[in-house]
Amino acid sequence: MRFWRGPVASGTLQAPQWVRFFGPPDDSGWFPAPNSSSVVTNARTFHLQHNSLGLRDIEFVPDARPTIMFLGDSFVWGLDAEADQRFSDLLRKRVPGHNIVAAGVSGFGTDQEYLLLQRLWPTIRPGASEGAHWTPEGHKLVAERVLGLLSENNIVPAGGRSPE
Repeated sequence: MRFWRGPVASGTLQAPQWVRFFGPPDDSGWFPAPNSSSVVTNARTFHLQHNSLGLRDIEFVPDARPTIMFLGDSFVWGLDAEADQRFSDLLRKRVPGHNIVAAGVSGFGTDQEYLLLQRLWPTIRPGASEGAHWTPEGHKLVAERVLGLLSENNIVPAGGRSPE
């Protein structure tokens, strides 16, 4: 992913339009500004809105349902996609008995995703009803419902046919 474009020699580097909605650097390098929103044009035009946690997702409200957290990069964040076109929003409609959380930040690598997991765990606690737990002191992660998506993953519905 490119964060800067434009002629380097002339000193006129410009950040892509959506980068300005990221807050000041933190321990992960950058993070979306909470409650920011805009219409952004990258490869295509899309609407951008971050919740109070800084995630491009609906507001998280803990309840009795089990929680599935998708941890990732621009694929989870939904670069160039409207929110209702992202896989997490499509899945949310199909599994209403679960809280679905899209915890992706465009451009993040595995190390940054780990820091994001540390930040979000106390609030979101994915899979907590199944006895999942994580302790920073012991570096132990036991969770069946934290999913890190890689570009090689293929999500296929129960019928075995890939979505069009």
